[in-house]
Amino acid sequence: MESSKSLVRIPYSGNLGKQVEEVSEDAMKIDLYLRTISSIDLQEVSRMKQLECLDLSYNRLEEVDLSGLSGCIKLREVRLQHNGLISVNLWPLIFSENPFYIDISNNEIDFIDLTPVFHWKAVLTDPGLHVQFDPCLKYIPQILSRSMIDERTKFKEPLAIVGFNDYQKVIEEQGWKYVVDRINRVFEKIQSNDWFAFQRGVMEGLGMGEIACYDGNPMDILENGLEIDSFEDARYTIYSEAVSLIDRQIESSGPTTFLDIERMLKTEACTLVPKIVDRRINEIENTIVPQTNDRVLLMPLWITSIGYSILSAMKLGLRTNPKVVQQIRKHIAKLGQNITIARNVATENPYGVACSRSYRRHIAQMVQHNQPSPQYISSRKL
Repeated sequence: MESSKSLVRIPYSGNLGKQVEEVSEDAMKIDLYLRTISSIDLQEVSRMKQLECLDLSYNRLEEVDLSGLSGCIKLREVRLQHNGLISVNLWPLIFSENPFYIDISNNEIDFIDLTPVFHWKAVLTDPGLHVQFDPCLKYIPQILSRSMIDERTKFKEPLAIVGFNDYQKVIEEQGWKYVVDRINRVFEKIQSNDWFAFQRGVMEGLGMGEIACYDGNPMDILENGLEIDSFEDARYTIYSEAVSLIDRQIESSGPTTFLDIERMLKTEACTLVPKIVDRRINEIENTIVPQTNDRVLLMPLWITSIGYSILSAMKLGLRTNPKVVQQIRKHIAKLGQNITIARNVATENPYGVACSRSYRRHIAQMVQHNQPSPQYISSRKL
C-alpha cells in the first residue's frame, strides 16, 4: 500500500458533494473528466513532476486556478473543453518544456490571453474567440501565421480575432516590473532562430519601433533596462543601448531594413541616419541575385532595405522569373543603382548584408505572410 506521502490529494466539489481524488506523485495523467465538478483545488498537483496530461473536460467548472501546474514541466496536454469557464489564466503553463496542446473549446470564454502558451503546438478554441498576445510575440512565426490556433470549425480560414496587448497601457495599470516579468518569461521560451522577430516585437511594443532592427541577442539591448525600476529610465537605457549596438551593426555591414529614418531624425538616433543611407546603397551594390535557368532566387534582394521595399510593393515571393527581374531592375535603376545577376554560376555568398539566420528567417516569414491568398476558380460554368 502506498504511503500518504506518495499520494497527491485533489479536493473537488460536484453534484455528489465534496470529494477527494488521490493520485500517485509519479502519475503521468490526472483523469477527472465527466465528474460534474464545479470547483477544484489543484495546488498539490505541483508535486507531480511526471505529469503529462490533465483532463478536466466535460464538467461544470466556471473558473479554475491552474497555478498548481507551474511545477509540472513535463505537462503536454490540458483538456478543459466542455465546461462553463468564463476566463482562465494560462500563465502557469508557460513553464512546460514538453508542450503539445490545450483544449479550451466549448466554454463561455469570449476573450483570452494566449501569451503564456505561444510555445504550445496548438490551442483548440471556439470560432470567433478574441485572443491576445504580448507585442513581443507579434512576429513569431506561429503567431504571425496563427498556426497554433486550432479552431473547432469546419472552415479552413481562421476566424479568431487576434490582437496584441498594449505595453504602455499595461505599464500604467500594472507597473513596469509586471511587464518585465512577462518579457523575461517569454524570452526563456524563444529559440535563437526567432531572436530578431522577438526583438522587433518588443521594441515596437515599448514605443521604439523606429530602431527595431538589432540582429543579435535581444538581451544585448534589453538586459540593463529590464533591471531598472522606472520605465522612463529603462526606456532611455534601452534606446541608448540600441543606438550604440545598431551603430556597430551598420559598421559591420549588418541589416538596416526596419530602421525608420524619418522617425529617427526626431530622436537621439538621428546621428545614425547618414550611415544608414550610405549603407543601404552599399547593400544593393554588394548583392548578387542567383539565376538558374528560368528560376531566380530573390532572398539576397529581400534582405536589403531597398530590395525589401521594392519587392514588397510588387507583392513578390522568394522566387521569380527573368521577366520579372527586368521589372525589378527598372525600379532599382530609378534610384540610380543596379543589381548583379549570376546566371547559372555557383555563388559562394550572394548577400550584400551580413546577417544572422534569425534575420533571414524573419524576412522569409514576412514575405510568406504578406503574400496574397491564392484565388481558386471553379471549373464549372457559372
